[in-house]
Amino acid sequence: MNKSLKKIFLPLLILTVSIALLAACSGGSGDAEDVIEKEVTGTVTLRVSGYEDMANLDAAEINLTEGMTALDALYTTDFVIVASDGFVTSVDGLKNGTDGYPYSGWTYLVNGKFAEVGASEYVLKDGDTVEWKYSLTFE
Repeated sequence: MNKSLKKIFLPLLILTVSIALLAACSGGSGDAEDVIEKEVTGTVTLRVSGYEDMANLDAAEINLTEGMTALDALYTTDFVIVASDGFVTSVDGLKNGTDGYPYSGWTYLVNGKFAEVGASEYVLKDGDTVEWKYSLTFE
């Protein structure tokens, strides 16, 4: 390769590699949603009452953001949550319909009362207390 081509090729190669590295290292898609966080509008108390030593969380205060639902609050925990269409089917491996208890499952209360809508529809307010409970019989 002659010297004039090397003078052009080498800087172009360095520039191309640099751009590729920058693109690979950048986090996110660059969309505004990646950098905009929801504003904290208050706090909510969250409690999870599983079965025996499974999926239990003592009362914890979490930040409330605009539009947060009872299901969103549950997702703030470190538990593995399985839900479908807003209906919780498992929390940390404790599943609905446990062997021998076909009517067992997860439900939730807000401020001590059973909610009348699905967890993905119940929008929380500042100061609410959300309790997720596992029941063996729903009786």
